[in-house]
Amino acid sequence: MIHTFLNSNIRNYSYLYIDNATGSLFVGARNRLVQLSLININASNSVKILEVPASESNRKPCFFNGKSDVSV
Repeated sequence: MIHTFLNSNIRNYSYLYIDNATGSLFVGARNRLVQLSLININASNSVKILEVPASESNRKPCFFNGKSDVSV
């Protein structure tokens, strides 16, 4: 059986890490770290999302290349 997690505000998933000690799947996405339960990945009450904004030094090259300050 395949279970899915979908959140329209989160894109560009880059990294996955399974922590068997906590029963969690950690997903790195653009400016976010998402923690999902391995027991029930669809359980919205167990999803934790941490916003991780880019530092000013990492944002400058984006501005130089015409990107906006909006995280999408």
